[in-house]
Amino acid sequence: MVRKDAMQSIDSTLDEVTRVLRAADDQFERDVRAKNVRALVENFFAEEAHLLPQDHPAVSGKLPITEYWQRMFDSGLRNAFFETMQVGASGDLAYEVGKATLVIGPVGAHETQAHGRYLVVHKRQSDGQWRAIVCMFSSN
Repeated sequence: MVRKDAMQSIDSTLDEVTRVLRAADDQFERDVRAKNVRALVENFFAEEAHLLPQDHPAVSGKLPITEYWQRMFDSGLRNAFFETMQVGASGDLAYEVGKATLVIGPVGAHETQAHGRYLVVHKRQSDGQWRAIVCMFSSN
């Protein structure tokens, strides 16, 4: 039987991880709006990260991930919105599942909003920061 204080500790740990991951998503959105690809990758991804975009080969490592996101910016990516639906954590691993909207193209009638889903697996790094080690997304 799990003690009540142990359950409260688990809940508070999950609450803290959820807060940290949501803050990372908020920073990702700000970095997209600023078109700051270096900050986006540095703030969000671990060195050994894997990016698994829909209809695209896997991208592994920070430099190739930086190049991928730079191509997205060059294609007109100008905004991103994330809605985290679920977070789970165990030890130094955590995951989040959610909905995303990417805004591509000029403001107004010619902009495109791409709606989709994402799954990100985060790992607590040696410095205590949570960074994505696997990120996959697809359109609706």
